[in-house]
Amino acid sequence: MILRRSLTVFLWLLVLGLGLAAGAWTYRQEAIAKRRTLIAETAKCALAFDAEEVCMLTGTRADLQSPVYARIKARLMRLRATQPAARFLYILRCAPLSGHPVLLVDSEPEMSRDVSLPGEPYPEADHMTGLRSILRDGQPVVEGPVTDSFGTFISGYVLIGHAPGENLLGLDVDARDWFSQLWFASIQAAVVCWAGIGLVTALVVWHRQRSSRGSLIRKLYEAIEQSESATMIVNLHSRIEYVNTGLCRQTGYTREEMTGRAWWDFHDEKKLPVAIAEIVARVRAGFSWEGQVLNTRKNGQEYPARAVVSPVRGEGGNVVGFIAVFTDISEAQRKEKELREAKEQAETADHAKGRFLATMSHEVRTPLNGIVGFTSLLLDTTLTPEQREYVLTIRNSGAALIELTGDILDFSRIESGRMQLDATPCDLRANIEDALDIFANRAAAINVQLLHWVDPDVPPQVLIDGGRLRQVVINLVGNAVKFTPAGEIELTVRMLTGKSVSVAPFDDVTRGQLVAELNDGGLTLEFAVRDTGMGIADGDCHKLFQPFTQLDASNVRRYGGAGLGLAISRHLVRLMGGDIRVESKPGHGSTFIFTVRARPAETTVNEELPLARLSGRKVGLAVRHHGLRDEIGHVLRLAGMKVTEHSLESLSEKDWDLAVVDCDAEALKKFEAAGPGQNWHPERLFGLVAVNLGNQQRQALRKHFSMLLSRPVHHRTLLELLAKATESLASGSSSPMVVMKGLRVLVVEDDAVLQRLLIGSLATLGCLCQFAANGRAGIEAISAGSYDVIFMDALMPEMDGLTAVKQIRAGEAGAQNRDIWITVITADHRMEIKEMTLSAGASDFLTKPISLSDLEGTLKRYLAARKTLARV
Repeated sequence: MILRRSLTVFLWLLVLGLGLAAGAWTYRQEAIAKRRTLIAETAKCALAFDAEEVCMLTGTRADLQSPVYARIKARLMRLRATQPAARFLYILRCAPLSGHPVLLVDSEPEMSRDVSLPGEPYPEADHMTGLRSILRDGQPVVEGPVTDSFGTFISGYVLIGHAPGENLLGLDVDARDWFSQLWFASIQAAVVCWAGIGLVTALVVWHRQRSSRGSLIRKLYEAIEQSESATMIVNLHSRIEYVNTGLCRQTGYTREEMTGRAWWDFHDEKKLPVAIAEIVARVRAGFSWEGQVLNTRKNGQEYPARAVVSPVRGEGGNVVGFIAVFTDISEAQRKEKELREAKEQAETADHAKGRFLATMSHEVRTPLNGIVGFTSLLLDTTLTPEQREYVLTIRNSGAALIELTGDILDFSRIESGRMQLDATPCDLRANIEDALDIFANRAAAINVQLLHWVDPDVPPQVLIDGGRLRQVVINLVGNAVKFTPAGEIELTVRMLTGKSVSVAPFDDVTRGQLVAELNDGGLTLEFAVRDTGMGIADGDCHKLFQPFTQLDASNVRRYGGAGLGLAISRHLVRLMGGDIRVESKPGHGSTFIFTVRARPAETTVNEELPLARLSGRKVGLAVRHHGLRDEIGHVLRLAGMKVTEHSLESLSEKDWDLAVVDCDAEALKKFEAAGPGQNWHPERLFGLVAVNLGNQQRQALRKHFSMLLSRPVHHRTLLELLAKATESLASGSSSPMVVMKGLRVLVVEDDAVLQRLLIGSLATLGCLCQFAANGRAGIEAISAGSYDVIFMDALMPEMDGLTAVKQIRAGEAGAQNRDIWITVITADHRMEIKEMTLSAGASDFLTKPISLSDLEGTLKRYLAARKTLARV
């Protein structure tokens, strides 16, 4: 279309150019002809004069009295009368002295104001090249246009006689008439050219357009005829004028059977979405109509069709009819029905899959938790080395199977799109400490330090899915422990700002999203898990987050796992509004970095620590591992304490109020070898021990310390213990925690993380702990053992906590244990839940999350109740 339009414009420009060229050529030729005519007319007039007679004129005023002058002048006047175009006729002579032409005689009457007298000079001659040339070589010339005091003229000059420079006859014509005639001739020629060529061009263009329109009409007709869509053209009287082959094929009628009939004869008007009259009225008003209709075939069969009815306008813009296009949608509706049924079947299968996953999650985990729980209890009994090795293998295999089952179930939820997040208030610091506790045993076994740090500006609690966040941390820390044979693993958390997000090496889309989201009232938190393990090559980093993929096939046999942890972690992180990446160098360890989006939450845990008691206190720090020393030193300095670093030997120098000692292998040897005279001030000393340290070694260490804390250190717990010790020292009384040492405690909890938290915290208080995985296992453990306090979770598989409490009170765990102290733990804060728990027979009630002070409080209440009973 554009090429055709450009060609048309080019043709018209060509016609315009040809017309202008014809006008210019005519102008030039006409000018040449007029010059020749002017010279010829001037030469004809010159023949009327005798050269000798003209030479008798002197070119002075004396000639006015000469009869020769009178005769020549009269002759000039008669010649001018015979030349209508002539304005002046005159005779010139070149003055012999000056060399300039002077006038001898002209054709003006003596009384005319334009008359020139003999001898008057011709001042314009200096600028007239033609006049000067005839004076020089005697050849007739045309000069002009020349403007003088009488006007603007074109002049012709011819010699009178044959002597150059003697006498000249000049004939002047009006320049305006001269050029008007030239322009008229040129315009006339251009118009004639335009008319001729333009007419031919117009005929060619018209013929081409007509041929193109005819070709287009033929193509449209062929397209309509060959189209699968059924088309009919209807006049304003609703009679069919044309139907295409598609409509004949669709309905079974021939073209002759349909032409001339009313178009609604082939539709079920009762099943139209609107009335026929309304459709016709809309189309006549110039609007289209679209909808679904039910057409009837020749055999009476009805079929659904999609109809589009549009007006057809004539040359004046008036509606002269309308065109209707029908598309058979019976096959599409059939496929849509099949897809809908398939979708319903898929949804049913998906619901069944979801129910199956939920059932399997419970049915598989329950026996596995029982296996792991009872093997842990079995490990606390007297076993031969061979038996202990077997039991350890069973427990490790069960734990691996629990982890693998969880990964497979989570991946199934991700694949089915059923993975959803539940944002609730979450204590980030407790969350990551709980996650690190899970790997404390494994890390201690290979002498790997687990370190962590949360920037102070990170809120105490945020709204996020804490369980899924902990799952990501567990996956990353678990991988780090698995592939770090020695050294340290550090988990850090910081809050990103706009500047730090802009330089983060995520992809551009993720980085742009993080920067934009900083203005929505939420927070972007960055977690980094750094290890000193074997590292990863750059070319292998992209494989890490693919499901069922490990970089080395031998890793499956050596380290285990299904290769799902990182793929699940990436999906969870993206669900939480962030992304994950890895920075690594072979032989230098790896750092996994991920971001999540969260919002600040109201603090439900009492964050007010008695830090005023710690401010200004001197604390000695005897920690040989530089990373652990930096971490604890940073925590203590933020609390306002003055930290001094010591060796174990220098602690005997009393220049500190409290001291924290890391009981590594070398320190254990020194404590074992310490004599009774060695004074490390145990009432002021706090020890850090590996979580896998045996009970005998723990008991041996307790005489040297006020309290033992398992690594990795819980920062809040450490500060609470230091604050309480400061308070006890200030009051001069012994710490109430000393009384709690040796209490026998059973923890009945199915969640492994909370189980470790409770056992670790109770061990910090000096208690001797055992655990059971559910209510039934708890009753069996109480029946077989001797315990002072029971911590019972309310919701557990196989038997919940309240049912277990009722059975214990009923004597199912032995008559001697009917009145044992039972503290029920639940996540439900409602008062009616507390009343229901106490009415079931519980002695005390704690709500999650559980802090060290909560455990200390319930143990104090137990000790107070025991003292009261002893008095009675």
